[in-house]
Amino acid sequence: MTTATLTRAESKAAHDRLVALHGNRCSICGRPPREGGRRLDVDHDHKTGRVRGLLCHRCNRGLPAWATAEWLRACADYLEAHTPGGIAQHGRGM
Repeated sequence: MTTATLTRAESKAAHDRLVALHGNRCSICGRPPREGGRRLDVDHDHKTGRVRGLLCHRCNRGLPAWATAEWLRACADYLEAHTPGGIAQHGRGM
């Protein structure tokens, strides 16, 4: 399924199927949408339009359209290296 080929009715039906498939939870953080708040966003590959899953607004905004799995792994390595006791705690970082 791609986002570019869906009508509004098809989009709602596809979203409902994704909600059922993902248990109405964000595919990254696992949180459900806030009651009475916005629904989960449909995440898609910006190059192909292929749907990947559902994300809460926070995770969707935090995931750049250009991000690759390799870049995200490098980000995780960087953040883990700068946790308490890491380089940043020894006067070389923030």
